[in-house]
Amino acid sequence: MLLFAPQAAGSPPRSPPSPSLLSANNPLCDSSTVQCLDIDDLAAHGYAHLVVLPRTDERSTTLTIPYGVSLGLWGRLAGGISSSTSFGWEQLQSVRNQSPLRLSATALLWPLSSLHGERVSASPAPFRLGIAYEHELRVGPFDGTNALGMAGDLSTIRVIGQKVLGPIELTLSLGTLLDPSRKYLSGEAAAQLGFRLPFLPSLKMSVDALARGIPAYVHRSLLDELGGNPLRPHGAIGVGISYQPHARVDFGVSALWGFGGLAPTTIVLRFAVISIGKTYAGRAATPLTELGADLAAAAAEKAKEAIEELLKETYEETPIDPKLDESCFIRDDDGSIMGRFGKRTSDGRFCEKDGAKVPIGQELWRDKSGDRLCKESRHNPRTHERELYDCVLWRHEKEWEPAHQARLTEQCALRDSDGRLLGQLGVATAQGSRCRYPVERDNGKYGRYTDYQEQPRDKIFYTDSERSRICETPNLLRCFLAPAEGRSSLKMEPEERFARGADRAERNREQSLKQSGEALEDLATGKVSLTTIKEEIVDKTRKVAETVSDKEKLKEYAKGRVTGWLKGIEEWSKKRSDDQLDDAGEVTTGAVIDGAVGLGMGATGRVVGELAEGVEGLRQTGKVAKRARQLEKTEEAARAKGGVYILRDPRSGEVMRTGRTNDHDRRRSEHERHPETKPLKYEPVHEVNDKNARRGLEQLLHDEHQPPLDKIRPISPANPNRDKYLKAARSHLKNQKEE
Repeated sequence: MLLFAPQAAGSPPRSPPSPSLLSANNPLCDSSTVQCLDIDDLAAHGYAHLVVLPRTDERSTTLTIPYGVSLGLWGRLAGGISSSTSFGWEQLQSVRNQSPLRLSATALLWPLSSLHGERVSASPAPFRLGIAYEHELRVGPFDGTNALGMAGDLSTIRVIGQKVLGPIELTLSLGTLLDPSRKYLSGEAAAQLGFRLPFLPSLKMSVDALARGIPAYVHRSLLDELGGNPLRPHGAIGVGISYQPHARVDFGVSALWGFGGLAPTTIVLRFAVISIGKTYAGRAATPLTELGADLAAAAAEKAKEAIEELLKETYEETPIDPKLDESCFIRDDDGSIMGRFGKRTSDGRFCEKDGAKVPIGQELWRDKSGDRLCKESRHNPRTHERELYDCVLWRHEKEWEPAHQARLTEQCALRDSDGRLLGQLGVATAQGSRCRYPVERDNGKYGRYTDYQEQPRDKIFYTDSERSRICETPNLLRCFLAPAEGRSSLKMEPEERFARGADRAERNREQSLKQSGEALEDLATGKVSLTTIKEEIVDKTRKVAETVSDKEKLKEYAKGRVTGWLKGIEEWSKKRSDDQLDDAGEVTTGAVIDGAVGLGMGATGRVVGELAEGVEGLRQTGKVAKRARQLEKTEEAARAKGGVYILRDPRSGEVMRTGRTNDHDRRRSEHERHPETKPLKYEPVHEVNDKNARRGLEQLLHDEHQPPLDKIRPISPANPNRDKYLKAARSHLKNQKEE
């Protein structure tokens, strides 16, 4: 309406000598030459900049203060009202100039989804396209000249495109400045090339350029009135640096060099913004202190490492206590930033990555190279040096990774920090302080031989997130245990845990039979042979496995068998599910052996009778067993962090995408940070840790909803394991329905 409505005649044109370019009317932009397409989801800003124009032959040093308010909505629309006031001297007299009132609006046209997120944690889309409109309105005290130096209203339309290539950002703008009374117009072209520092992505360096007046048009009546063409080609080039820890520019400095009548030199400072919105909770005003801290941290990190290397400092000579701050930055004791680890948990107490949590604010020890962070530093009496102990983080290139720990039990079973069994490392030595295990070594042309090594039981070992090896250091060096050939992980499947218990029962029962006088007599007289017992074990355990081929059914079968013989259902139900399977294999196989011995003696057998009594007792205590199963399901559900989910459009209700994950919380936050999926609602559908079931369930959800954002099918029709995945999924759904 302002663009095409008839306008009243303005006062005679008068432009201040050597004016400056007006700064951006959006505090999320850092350029005075080109508009940007950064828009808040929902936030309002009040801001003021400082523009300094050094002295020229026509005027003294001039200060200009641009100020205004702006509002961003849905990451797509932005609007604002602004103006600027200049103070200076001309011919020994103080001069105050007031620019027109600037009404602005910006709309993001592409991509179609809402984009805006915090610039440090979520990168913008590779390409964005938008349109901006601005109207300079001379009303009331806002009666100064417009951007072209004319005393009249001015409308500007710009088409803006932005391309992001890694740390490089290129923004181009093409526009027209038009007198609403259609007496003159001027073309405009502007560009900005920005570069974000890899070690401090919130800091951006840029080069800007702007040109106006080509093409240009002035109506003949205005030429006659002014006695010449008032529009001359003019423009500016500049350089700048800006600090954007969040979406807005918390601090920025730029220098512009103008030509064609613009100020020869202009210095622009951006530092005063007050914001209201979720993104700026706790940071309403722009703090300069954080910029100083981050810059000092980036500069001090390299200097500190160089000094440490030069002086060869020991742990005792210089206390080193970095810790995680509330933004999950690792800050050293001098305030420098060593890097970043994971993201803060919902309770605000930890930083988490790959399921590993490190407390916020806890002081840690670091090694001389700065590649490990640990909870303790102990004195080694043998070397008389301090050694790091209980490490929680280690640096891989520039990223900090969690140090997944593993420990040896009294029985030399190696378990990870979650309590999961990773393997048996030999047997305990006579003193019980170490575990001794065999190692196969190559002996050249003489074949192979067995050597023995030992590991201390009180030592902490380390593994990776996939549990693919066990090593002595958190950065996974000096590894001594790896999966068997053909396997990629030390994690055991349910059938393996069941079989492990069965094998242990076989060894224990045979040993106890040999030590039992009654059994020795039977063996001596030939009533029972160990060969017969072993054949009976193999035959009956094979039948058990054949009757329960499905993993979930096997688990339920094992639990049902073991509860009759353990001391208490409640106590057993508190164990990990994989340890329960281990016990199930041991008790089930032990029962088979005892039954075989009893039958071999020509009698029912004492143990078989006890088992029958145990089963009958279990039937009579159905309420207790039911309660135990409920506890097991509750605890299993609590342990289940992963499963299958959907992403739903909150407006239309349409399912846009399906997915599977081993950690719902982590995956939800990843989607909330990603520009493409941020506006979608994350909905967990199934809680399940079984990988086969997860994959099959995702395929079933895909078939049901046909989400448009699913680029590929969860299971290819040519996948040889397709039937296995779908079978596991249907079994999971059936078990849920029965529960």
